[in-house]
Amino acid sequence: MVDPKGRYLLGHSAHVAEIADAAAELAGLTAADRASLRAAALLHDLGRAASSIWDHPGPIRPGDWERIRLHSYWTERVLRRCPSLTDLAEVAAGHHERDSEPPAGTIRVPAGGGCSR
Repeated sequence: MVDPKGRYLLGHSAHVAEIADAAAELAGLTAADRASLRAAALLHDLGRAASSIWDHPGPIRPGDWERIRLHSYWTERVLRRCPSLTDLAEVAAGHHERDSEPPAGTIRVPAGGGCSR
């Protein structure tokens, strides 16, 4: 869905979805949770900056770095405006999170296996 935004992105979202689904399967997530995770992965770059930024010759300009940095924020904003996609917004937008505490509603997988919300 988002991959056509840039010539280097073809297949990226599908690849992310495959990896997310494989990890979810190994973690023992239910089929419904896996389907939701896969859908969120397919949409994770919805807010990605325009291809003109990525295809611009030379280094990325300072103002463009801010647009790139905010793409997760824009992904969440767009998905929250669509009633049928609202539940995917936080997970899709959290794909660059590095915080020690995951966002509320995130599926947590304890070291010993099993899942909880």
